[in-house]
Amino acid sequence: MDKNGSFKLKLIFPCWCPRPFKHIPYGMGVLAAFLRNNNYRVEQEDLHIKFDCHGHYFFPLNFKMVIYTSEFIEEVRRILETGTFKCRLGLIIDKLLDSLCLDKFNLIGFSINTDLQLYFALLFSRRIKQNIGIPIVFGGSFVTLYGHLYSEIFNCADYMIVGDGRVPLVKLIDYLNNKITISEVPNLIYKEDKELRVNPREHYPLEEVPAPDFDGLPLDLYRIRLLKGNNIVFPYQITRGCTNRCSFCVYTCIDQKLEFKSYDKVLADLRYMKEKYNSKIFRFCDDTINNSYEYLEGLCDLFIKNKLDIYWGVFAKVGNLDKHILMKMKQAGCQLLEFGIESGSNDILMRMNKGFTAEEASETLKYAAEAELRNRVFFITGSPNETKEDIKKTVGFIRRNKKYIHSVEEFNFSLVYGSPIYFNPERHGVTNLMPNKQYRFIFAFNESDGLKWEQKQKQQKTSQKKIKRAISRYMNIGFSGKNASLFSRVRMKLKQVL
Repeated sequence: MDKNGSFKLKLIFPCWCPRPFKHIPYGMGVLAAFLRNNNYRVEQEDLHIKFDCHGHYFFPLNFKMVIYTSEFIEEVRRILETGTFKCRLGLIIDKLLDSLCLDKFNLIGFSINTDLQLYFALLFSRRIKQNIGIPIVFGGSFVTLYGHLYSEIFNCADYMIVGDGRVPLVKLIDYLNNKITISEVPNLIYKEDKELRVNPREHYPLEEVPAPDFDGLPLDLYRIRLLKGNNIVFPYQITRGCTNRCSFCVYTCIDQKLEFKSYDKVLADLRYMKEKYNSKIFRFCDDTINNSYEYLEGLCDLFIKNKLDIYWGVFAKVGNLDKHILMKMKQAGCQLLEFGIESGSNDILMRMNKGFTAEEASETLKYAAEAELRNRVFFITGSPNETKEDIKKTVGFIRRNKKYIHSVEEFNFSLVYGSPIYFNPERHGVTNLMPNKQYRFIFAFNESDGLKWEQKQKQQKTSQKKIKRAISRYMNIGFSGKNASLFSRVRMKLKQVL
Protein backbone atom coordinates (compact mmCIF):
# COMPACT_ATOMS: atom_id res chain seq x y z
CA MET A 1 0.00 0.00 0.00
CA ASP A 2 1.21 3.57 -0.72
CA LYS A 3 2.57 5.51 2.25
CA ASN A 4 -0.51 7.76 2.17
CA GLY A 5 -2.85 4.79 2.42
CA SER A 6 -2.46 4.46 6.18
CA PHE A 7 -4.08 7.88 6.74
CA LYS A 8 -7.88 7.66 6.65
CA LEU A 9 -10.27 10.57 6.19
CA LYS A 10 -14.00 10.83 6.63
CA LEU A 11 -15.76 13.57 4.64
CA ILE A 12 -19.24 14.44 5.88
CA PHE A 13 -21.97 16.49 4.21
CA PRO A 14 -24.37 17.44 7.06
CA CYS A 15 -28.15 17.82 6.88
CA TRP A 16 -28.80 21.11 5.13
CA CYS A 17 -32.48 21.80 4.58
CA PRO A 18 -35.77 20.58 6.08
CA ARG A 19 -37.17 20.15 2.58
CA PRO A 20 -36.32 17.11 0.43
CA PHE A 21 -33.55 17.87 -2.07
CA LYS A 22 -31.70 15.03 -3.74
CA HIS A 23 -28.53 16.84 -4.78
CA ILE A 24 -25.32 14.86 -4.89
CA PRO A 25 -22.69 16.96 -3.04
CA TYR A 26 -20.30 18.07 -5.77
CA GLY A 27 -17.59 19.70 -3.69
CA MET A 28 -17.22 16.66 -1.46
CA GLY A 29 -17.00 14.44 -4.56
CA VAL A 30 -14.18 16.58 -5.97
CA LEU A 31 -12.29 16.43 -2.66
CA ALA A 32 -12.71 12.66 -2.58
CA ALA A 33 -11.37 12.37 -6.13
CA PHE A 34 -8.35 14.59 -5.42
CA LEU A 35 -7.46 12.73 -2.22
CA ARG A 36 -7.88 9.31 -3.82
CA ASN A 37 -5.73 10.41 -6.75
CA ASN A 38 -3.07 11.13 -4.12
CA ASN A 39 -3.55 7.63 -2.62
CA TYR A 40 -5.35 8.65 0.56
CA ARG A 41 -8.09 6.43 1.94
CA VAL A 42 -11.30 8.44 1.93
CA GLU A 43 -14.88 7.69 2.86
CA GLN A 44 -17.67 10.19 2.22
CA GLU A 45 -21.03 10.44 3.92
CA ASP A 46 -24.09 12.46 2.92
CA LEU A 47 -26.16 12.78 6.08
CA HIS A 48 -28.72 14.88 4.23
CA ILE A 49 -29.76 11.97 2.03
CA LYS A 50 -30.34 9.96 5.21
CA PHE A 51 -32.33 12.91 6.50
CA ASP A 52 -34.43 12.82 3.31
CA CYS A 53 -34.83 9.12 2.71
CA HIS A 54 -34.58 7.60 6.18
CA GLY A 55 -36.12 10.34 8.27
CA HIS A 56 -38.53 7.85 9.80
CA TYR A 57 -35.55 6.09 11.36
CA PHE A 58 -33.39 9.01 12.46
CA PHE A 59 -36.02 11.65 13.17
CA PRO A 60 -39.43 11.83 14.86
CA LEU A 61 -42.25 12.46 12.42
CA ASN A 62 -42.67 16.08 13.45
CA PHE A 63 -38.96 16.87 13.75
CA LYS A 64 -38.48 18.20 10.23
CA MET A 65 -41.23 20.71 10.87
CA VAL A 66 -39.31 22.39 13.72
CA ILE A 67 -35.88 22.50 12.12
CA TYR A 68 -34.72 26.02 11.36
CA THR A 69 -37.00 27.67 13.88
CA SER A 70 -35.72 29.89 16.68
CA GLU A 71 -36.56 27.10 19.15
CA PHE A 72 -34.33 24.69 17.23
CA ILE A 73 -31.42 27.15 17.18
CA GLU A 74 -31.83 27.83 20.91
CA GLU A 75 -31.71 24.09 21.58
CA VAL A 76 -28.50 23.87 19.54
CA ARG A 77 -27.01 26.67 21.61
CA ARG A 78 -27.99 25.01 24.89
CA ILE A 79 -26.34 21.75 23.85
CA LEU A 80 -23.15 23.51 22.77
CA GLU A 81 -22.97 25.56 25.98
CA THR A 82 -23.71 22.73 28.40
CA GLY A 83 -22.30 19.77 26.46
CA THR A 84 -25.41 17.81 27.45
CA PHE A 85 -26.98 15.72 24.71
CA LYS A 86 -29.80 14.30 26.84
CA CYS A 87 -32.60 15.83 24.79
CA ARG A 88 -34.49 14.99 21.60
CA LEU A 89 -32.00 16.68 19.31
CA GLY A 90 -29.05 15.19 21.20
CA LEU A 91 -30.46 11.69 20.85
CA ILE A 92 -30.81 12.21 17.09
CA ILE A 93 -27.19 13.37 16.84
CA ASP A 94 -26.08 10.26 18.75
CA LYS A 95 -28.11 8.00 16.49
CA LEU A 96 -26.58 9.53 13.37
CA LEU A 97 -23.04 9.35 14.73
CA ASP A 98 -23.45 5.74 15.82
CA SER A 99 -24.02 4.85 12.16
CA LEU A 100 -20.67 6.35 11.04
CA CYS A 101 -18.00 4.35 12.97
CA LEU A 102 -15.69 7.37 13.19
CA ASP A 103 -13.08 5.95 15.57
CA LYS A 104 -11.12 4.35 12.70
CA PHE A 105 -10.33 7.68 10.99
CA ASN A 106 -7.40 10.09 11.40
CA LEU A 107 -9.23 13.24 10.27
CA ILE A 108 -12.87 14.24 9.85
CA GLY A 109 -13.90 16.98 7.42
CA PHE A 110 -17.30 18.67 7.25
CA SER A 111 -18.39 20.24 3.95
CA ILE A 112 -20.65 23.13 4.99
CA ASN A 113 -22.64 25.18 2.50
CA THR A 114 -25.54 26.50 4.60
CA ASP A 115 -26.09 27.85 8.09
CA LEU A 116 -28.25 24.84 9.00
CA GLN A 117 -25.38 22.55 8.01
CA LEU A 118 -23.12 24.56 10.30
CA TYR A 119 -25.43 23.97 13.27
CA PHE A 120 -25.46 20.24 12.63
CA ALA A 121 -21.69 20.18 12.08
CA LEU A 122 -21.15 21.97 15.41
CA LEU A 123 -23.32 19.43 17.21
CA PHE A 124 -21.62 16.47 15.53
CA SER A 125 -18.17 17.88 16.25
CA ARG A 126 -18.92 18.62 19.89
CA ARG A 127 -20.14 15.07 20.40
CA ILE A 128 -17.18 13.58 18.52
CA LYS A 129 -14.79 15.54 20.74
CA GLN A 130 -16.55 14.19 23.82
CA ASN A 131 -16.21 10.59 22.64
CA ILE A 132 -13.03 10.36 20.54
CA GLY A 133 -10.10 12.71 20.03
CA ILE A 134 -10.02 13.03 16.26
CA PRO A 135 -8.96 16.27 14.52
CA ILE A 136 -11.86 18.01 12.79
CA VAL A 137 -11.77 20.52 9.93
CA PHE A 138 -14.63 22.63 8.53
CA GLY A 139 -14.76 23.78 4.90
CA GLY A 140 -17.27 24.72 2.22
CA SER A 141 -18.86 27.88 0.85
CA PHE A 142 -20.60 28.91 4.07
CA VAL A 143 -17.34 28.64 6.00
CA THR A 144 -15.57 30.66 3.31
CA LEU A 145 -18.17 33.41 3.45
CA TYR A 146 -19.24 33.50 7.08
CA GLY A 147 -17.11 31.16 9.18
CA HIS A 148 -15.35 34.08 10.87
CA LEU A 149 -18.70 35.24 12.26
CA TYR A 150 -19.03 32.06 14.35
CA SER A 151 -16.34 32.07 17.02
CA GLU A 152 -17.82 28.96 18.64
CA ILE A 153 -16.56 26.87 15.73
CA PHE A 154 -13.22 26.53 17.53
CA ASN A 155 -14.97 25.18 20.62
CA CYS A 156 -15.96 22.19 18.48
CA ALA A 157 -13.54 21.93 15.56
CA ASP A 158 -9.78 22.34 15.21
CA TYR A 159 -9.43 23.98 11.80
CA MET A 160 -11.25 25.85 9.05
CA ILE A 161 -10.23 25.84 5.39
CA VAL A 162 -11.54 28.65 3.18
CA GLY A 163 -11.76 28.66 -0.60
CA ASP A 164 -10.55 25.71 -2.68
CA GLY A 165 -9.76 22.99 -0.14
CA ARG A 166 -7.97 20.37 -2.23
CA VAL A 167 -4.30 21.30 -1.77
CA PRO A 168 -4.82 22.82 1.72
CA LEU A 169 -6.39 19.57 2.93
CA VAL A 170 -3.41 17.54 1.74
CA LYS A 171 -1.09 20.08 3.36
CA LEU A 172 -3.07 19.80 6.60
CA ILE A 173 -2.53 16.05 6.51
CA ASP A 174 1.19 16.67 6.02
CA TYR A 175 1.14 18.87 9.12
CA LEU A 176 -0.71 16.24 11.14
CA ASN A 177 1.95 13.73 10.02
CA ASN A 178 4.70 16.11 11.23
CA LYS A 179 6.04 16.75 7.71
CA ILE A 180 5.51 20.54 7.66
CA THR A 181 4.68 23.34 10.08
CA ILE A 182 1.12 24.56 10.46
CA SER A 183 2.06 27.96 9.00
CA GLU A 184 2.78 26.20 5.69
CA VAL A 185 -0.86 25.07 5.25
CA PRO A 186 -2.53 27.56 2.86
CA ASN A 187 -6.10 28.80 3.32
CA LEU A 188 -6.11 27.55 6.93
CA ILE A 189 -7.66 29.25 9.97
CA TYR A 190 -6.79 27.88 13.39
CA LYS A 191 -6.10 28.83 17.00
CA GLU A 192 -2.62 28.99 18.46
CA ASP A 193 -1.92 30.15 22.01
CA LYS A 194 -5.57 31.18 22.21
CA GLU A 195 -5.07 33.53 19.26
CA LEU A 196 -6.81 33.15 15.89
CA ARG A 197 -4.32 32.62 13.05
CA VAL A 198 -5.16 33.08 9.37
CA ASN A 199 -2.68 31.64 6.86
CA PRO A 200 -2.23 33.24 3.41
CA ARG A 201 -4.85 32.28 0.85
CA GLU A 202 -3.85 30.65 -2.40
CA HIS A 203 -5.76 30.15 -5.64
CA TYR A 204 -5.75 26.89 -7.58
CA PRO A 205 -6.77 26.77 -11.28
CA LEU A 206 -10.16 25.36 -12.20
CA GLU A 207 -8.46 23.34 -14.94
CA GLU A 208 -6.77 21.23 -12.25
CA VAL A 209 -10.02 20.23 -10.55
CA PRO A 210 -10.58 16.50 -11.14
CA ALA A 211 -13.86 14.92 -12.16
CA PRO A 212 -15.81 14.17 -8.97
CA ASP A 213 -15.72 10.71 -7.41
CA PHE A 214 -18.96 9.68 -5.73
CA ASP A 215 -17.93 6.12 -4.87
CA GLY A 216 -19.24 5.19 -1.44
CA LEU A 217 -22.35 7.37 -1.62
CA PRO A 218 -25.75 5.60 -1.82
CA LEU A 219 -26.42 6.74 -5.38
CA ASP A 220 -29.75 4.93 -5.68
CA LEU A 221 -31.17 7.29 -3.04
CA TYR A 222 -30.63 10.26 -5.37
CA ARG A 223 -32.98 8.98 -8.06
CA ILE A 224 -35.74 11.38 -9.13
CA ARG A 225 -38.97 9.73 -10.20
CA LEU A 226 -39.94 12.47 -12.62
CA LEU A 227 -36.96 11.76 -14.86
CA LYS A 228 -36.80 8.87 -17.28
CA GLY A 229 -34.16 6.16 -17.49
CA ASN A 230 -31.25 6.30 -15.06
CA ASN A 231 -32.83 9.23 -13.26
CA ILE A 232 -29.91 10.52 -11.20
CA VAL A 233 -28.71 14.06 -11.86
CA PHE A 234 -24.92 14.31 -11.58
CA PRO A 235 -23.26 17.68 -10.82
CA TYR A 236 -20.30 19.05 -12.74
CA GLN A 237 -18.67 22.48 -12.95
CA ILE A 238 -17.47 23.92 -16.28
CA THR A 239 -16.76 27.58 -15.44
CA ARG A 240 -16.04 29.55 -12.30
CA GLY A 241 -17.14 33.09 -11.50
CA CYS A 242 -19.59 35.62 -12.88
CA THR A 243 -19.10 38.83 -14.88
CA ASN A 244 -22.16 40.39 -13.21
CA ARG A 245 -21.84 42.27 -9.94
CA CYS A 246 -25.39 42.14 -8.58
CA SER A 247 -25.75 44.36 -5.53
CA PHE A 248 -27.23 41.63 -3.31
CA CYS A 249 -24.98 38.72 -4.33
CA VAL A 250 -22.07 37.27 -2.35
CA TYR A 251 -20.68 34.80 -4.86
CA THR A 252 -18.02 37.22 -6.09
CA CYS A 253 -16.51 36.86 -2.60
CA ILE A 254 -15.98 33.16 -3.39
CA ASP A 255 -15.10 33.15 -7.08
CA GLN A 256 -13.17 36.37 -7.58
CA LYS A 257 -11.53 35.14 -10.77
CA LEU A 258 -13.35 34.20 -13.97
CA GLU A 259 -12.16 30.81 -15.28
CA PHE A 260 -13.12 28.35 -18.02
CA LYS A 261 -12.10 24.72 -18.27
CA SER A 262 -10.54 23.66 -21.56
CA TYR A 263 -12.87 21.91 -23.98
CA ASP A 264 -10.68 18.79 -23.91
CA LYS A 265 -11.02 18.51 -20.13
CA VAL A 266 -14.78 19.08 -20.13
CA LEU A 267 -15.25 16.44 -22.82
CA ALA A 268 -13.00 13.92 -21.07
CA ASP A 269 -14.61 14.47 -17.66
CA LEU A 270 -18.19 14.20 -18.91
CA ARG A 271 -17.44 11.10 -20.94
CA TYR A 272 -15.78 9.55 -17.91
CA MET A 273 -18.73 10.36 -15.62
CA LYS A 274 -21.30 9.28 -18.18
CA GLU A 275 -19.66 5.88 -18.55
CA LYS A 276 -18.81 5.35 -14.88
CA TYR A 277 -22.26 6.24 -13.54
CA ASN A 278 -24.29 5.15 -16.57
CA SER A 279 -26.14 8.47 -16.68
CA LYS A 280 -26.82 11.09 -19.34
CA ILE A 281 -28.26 13.70 -16.96
CA PHE A 282 -26.10 16.51 -15.58
CA ARG A 283 -26.56 19.66 -13.53
CA PHE A 284 -23.81 22.12 -14.36
CA CYS A 285 -23.20 23.94 -11.07
CA ASP A 286 -21.74 27.10 -12.59
CA ASP A 287 -22.63 30.58 -11.33
CA THR A 288 -23.79 31.29 -14.88
CA ILE A 289 -22.99 29.39 -18.06
CA ASN A 290 -22.93 32.36 -20.45
CA ASN A 291 -20.16 34.58 -19.11
CA SER A 292 -18.65 34.27 -22.59
CA TYR A 293 -20.80 33.90 -25.71
CA GLU A 294 -17.84 32.54 -27.67
CA TYR A 295 -16.94 29.95 -25.04
CA LEU A 296 -20.55 28.79 -24.71
CA GLU A 297 -20.95 28.42 -28.46
CA GLY A 298 -17.71 26.46 -28.65
CA LEU A 299 -18.89 24.24 -25.80
CA CYS A 300 -22.17 23.48 -27.59
CA ASP A 301 -20.31 22.77 -30.83
CA LEU A 302 -18.09 20.37 -28.87
CA PHE A 303 -21.08 18.46 -27.47
CA ILE A 304 -22.75 18.29 -30.88
CA LYS A 305 -19.67 17.35 -32.92
CA ASN A 306 -18.64 14.60 -30.50
CA LYS A 307 -22.22 13.30 -30.12
CA LEU A 308 -21.91 13.49 -26.35
CA ASP A 309 -25.62 12.69 -26.00
CA ILE A 310 -26.28 14.21 -22.58
CA TYR A 311 -29.09 16.27 -21.05
CA TRP A 312 -28.25 19.21 -18.83
CA GLY A 313 -29.52 22.23 -16.93
CA VAL A 314 -27.69 25.30 -15.66
CA PHE A 315 -27.97 28.85 -14.35
CA ALA A 316 -27.81 31.54 -17.03
CA LYS A 317 -28.04 35.31 -17.12
CA VAL A 318 -30.06 37.59 -19.35
CA GLY A 319 -28.02 39.61 -21.79
CA ASN A 320 -26.19 37.57 -24.40
CA LEU A 321 -28.54 34.72 -25.24
CA ASP A 322 -29.91 35.20 -28.75
CA LYS A 323 -31.98 32.82 -30.86
CA HIS A 324 -28.91 31.29 -32.46
CA ILE A 325 -27.13 30.30 -29.24
CA LEU A 326 -30.31 29.10 -27.54
CA MET A 327 -31.13 26.80 -30.44
CA LYS A 328 -27.57 25.50 -30.37
CA MET A 329 -27.80 24.89 -26.61
CA LYS A 330 -30.94 22.84 -27.19
CA GLN A 331 -29.18 20.84 -29.88
CA ALA A 332 -26.28 20.26 -27.46
CA GLY A 333 -28.61 18.72 -24.88
CA CYS A 334 -29.68 21.66 -22.71
CA GLN A 335 -33.10 21.10 -21.15
CA LEU A 336 -33.41 23.69 -18.37
CA LEU A 337 -32.19 27.25 -17.81
CA GLU A 338 -32.53 29.09 -14.50
CA PHE A 339 -32.70 32.88 -14.59
CA GLY A 340 -32.37 35.38 -11.75
CA ILE A 341 -34.66 37.98 -13.26
CA GLU A 342 -35.58 39.37 -9.82
CA SER A 343 -37.99 42.14 -10.89
CA GLY A 344 -40.11 43.48 -13.71
CA SER A 345 -39.17 47.06 -12.81
CA ASN A 346 -36.27 48.64 -14.67
CA ASP A 347 -35.64 50.97 -11.74
CA ILE A 348 -35.15 48.01 -9.40
CA LEU A 349 -33.05 46.13 -11.95
CA MET A 350 -30.79 49.15 -12.31
CA ARG A 351 -30.40 49.49 -8.52
CA MET A 352 -29.56 45.79 -8.34
CA ASN A 353 -26.94 46.27 -11.05
CA LYS A 354 -28.42 43.36 -13.00
CA GLY A 355 -27.14 44.61 -16.34
CA PHE A 356 -30.36 44.11 -18.29
CA THR A 357 -33.87 45.54 -18.62
CA ALA A 358 -37.23 43.89 -18.13
CA GLU A 359 -37.77 44.09 -21.88
CA GLU A 360 -34.54 42.18 -22.51
CA ALA A 361 -35.56 39.57 -19.95
CA SER A 362 -38.89 39.08 -21.72
CA GLU A 363 -37.11 38.66 -25.03
CA THR A 364 -34.73 36.05 -23.59
CA LEU A 365 -37.60 34.05 -22.05
CA LYS A 366 -39.47 34.12 -25.36
CA TYR A 367 -36.44 32.99 -27.39
CA ALA A 368 -35.70 30.21 -24.87
CA ALA A 369 -39.28 28.96 -25.03
CA GLU A 370 -39.18 29.00 -28.83
CA ALA A 371 -36.03 26.87 -28.62
CA GLU A 372 -38.05 24.42 -26.46
CA LEU A 373 -35.91 25.06 -23.42
CA ARG A 374 -37.70 24.96 -20.08
CA ASN A 375 -36.89 27.56 -17.46
CA ARG A 376 -37.08 28.40 -13.79
CA VAL A 377 -37.34 32.11 -12.97
CA PHE A 378 -36.43 33.77 -9.65
CA PHE A 379 -37.96 36.97 -8.32
CA ILE A 380 -36.97 39.06 -5.28
CA THR A 381 -39.58 41.10 -3.44
CA GLY A 382 -39.08 43.84 -0.88
CA SER A 383 -35.69 45.07 -2.08
CA PRO A 384 -34.46 48.48 -0.82
CA ASN A 385 -36.66 51.40 -1.89
CA GLU A 386 -39.08 49.16 -3.77
CA THR A 387 -42.42 50.89 -4.36
CA LYS A 388 -45.96 49.74 -5.09
CA GLU A 389 -45.36 50.77 -8.68
CA ASP A 390 -42.32 48.49 -8.88
CA ILE A 391 -44.40 45.54 -7.66
CA LYS A 392 -47.11 46.38 -10.22
CA LYS A 393 -44.47 46.22 -12.93
CA THR A 394 -43.31 42.79 -11.72
CA VAL A 395 -46.91 41.57 -11.71
CA GLY A 396 -47.27 42.92 -15.24
CA PHE A 397 -44.06 41.15 -16.26
CA ILE A 398 -45.44 37.84 -15.00
CA ARG A 399 -48.74 38.42 -16.81
CA ARG A 400 -47.07 39.31 -20.12
CA ASN A 401 -44.65 36.39 -20.02
CA LYS A 402 -46.91 33.74 -18.53
CA LYS A 403 -46.70 31.49 -21.58
CA TYR A 404 -42.89 31.65 -21.56
CA ILE A 405 -42.28 30.97 -17.84
CA HIS A 406 -42.41 27.35 -16.71
CA SER A 407 -41.65 27.58 -12.97
CA VAL A 408 -41.11 30.37 -10.49
CA GLU A 409 -39.51 30.88 -7.11
CA GLU A 410 -39.87 34.16 -5.27
CA PHE A 411 -37.91 35.36 -2.25
CA ASN A 412 -38.03 38.26 0.12
CA PHE A 413 -34.91 40.38 -0.06
CA SER A 414 -32.23 39.81 2.60
CA LEU A 415 -29.20 42.02 3.10
CA VAL A 416 -26.33 39.60 3.61
CA TYR A 417 -22.78 40.05 4.82
CA GLY A 418 -20.27 40.36 1.99
CA SER A 419 -22.65 41.73 -0.64
CA PRO A 420 -21.99 45.06 -2.37
CA ILE A 421 -24.94 46.54 -0.46
CA TYR A 422 -23.34 45.49 2.83
CA PHE A 423 -20.05 47.19 2.00
CA ASN A 424 -21.63 50.36 0.52
CA PRO A 425 -25.10 50.66 2.09
CA GLU A 426 -25.58 54.40 1.56
CA ARG A 427 -24.78 54.05 -2.13
CA HIS A 428 -27.72 51.64 -2.37
CA GLY A 429 -30.15 53.71 -0.34
CA VAL A 430 -29.72 51.77 2.90
CA THR A 431 -28.68 52.86 6.38
CA ASN A 432 -28.49 51.68 10.00
CA LEU A 433 -27.55 48.03 9.41
CA MET A 434 -28.65 45.92 12.39
CA PRO A 435 -27.45 42.34 13.03
CA ASN A 436 -30.11 39.65 12.92
CA LYS A 437 -30.35 37.77 16.23
CA GLN A 438 -31.07 34.45 14.55
CA TYR A 439 -28.93 34.66 11.40
CA ARG A 440 -25.60 36.43 11.92
CA PHE A 441 -24.91 36.95 8.23
CA ILE A 442 -28.24 38.75 7.61
CA PHE A 443 -28.89 42.37 8.55
CA ALA A 444 -32.00 44.42 9.17
CA PHE A 445 -31.85 47.93 7.75
CA ASN A 446 -33.63 51.21 7.22
CA GLU A 447 -34.10 52.81 3.84
CA SER A 448 -32.17 56.08 3.66
CA ASP A 449 -35.16 58.16 2.56
CA GLY A 450 -37.95 55.68 3.12
CA LEU A 451 -39.16 52.96 5.45
CA LYS A 452 -37.83 51.99 8.85
CA TRP A 453 -37.18 48.28 9.38
CA GLU A 454 -40.50 47.44 11.03
CA GLN A 455 -42.34 49.14 8.19
CA LYS A 456 -40.04 47.48 5.65
CA GLN A 457 -40.89 44.02 6.99
CA LYS A 458 -44.60 44.73 6.52
CA GLN A 459 -43.96 46.02 3.02
CA GLN A 460 -41.96 42.88 2.15
CA LYS A 461 -44.83 40.66 3.26
CA THR A 462 -47.32 42.69 1.22
CA SER A 463 -45.09 42.61 -1.87
CA GLN A 464 -44.57 38.89 -1.52
CA LYS A 465 -48.30 38.24 -1.28
CA LYS A 466 -48.93 40.25 -4.45
CA ILE A 467 -46.33 38.31 -6.39
CA LYS A 468 -47.63 34.99 -5.08
CA ARG A 469 -51.13 36.03 -6.11
CA ALA A 470 -49.92 36.93 -9.59
CA ILE A 471 -48.15 33.59 -9.98
CA SER A 472 -51.25 31.74 -8.85
CA ARG A 473 -53.53 33.82 -11.08
CA TYR A 474 -51.59 33.86 -14.32
CA MET A 475 -49.79 30.52 -14.25
CA ASN A 476 -50.70 27.08 -13.06
CA ILE A 477 -47.24 26.49 -11.60
CA GLY A 478 -45.69 26.17 -8.17
CA PHE A 479 -43.79 28.77 -6.25
CA SER A 480 -41.61 28.86 -3.19
CA GLY A 481 -42.90 27.99 0.23
CA LYS A 482 -43.81 29.98 3.28
CA ASN A 483 -41.22 32.29 4.83
CA ALA A 484 -38.91 32.02 1.81
CA SER A 485 -36.09 34.55 1.71
CA LEU A 486 -33.06 35.40 -0.35
CA PHE A 487 -30.58 33.61 1.89
CA SER A 488 -32.47 30.33 1.35
CA ARG A 489 -31.70 30.80 -2.34
CA VAL A 490 -28.05 30.54 -1.41
CA ARG A 491 -28.83 27.16 0.16
CA MET A 492 -30.89 25.98 -2.79
CA LYS A 493 -28.33 26.94 -5.37
CA LEU A 494 -25.81 24.77 -3.54
CA LYS A 495 -22.76 26.61 -4.66
CA GLN A 496 -20.03 24.10 -3.93
CA VAL A 497 -16.74 25.65 -2.98
CA LEU A 498 -14.08 23.01 -2.64
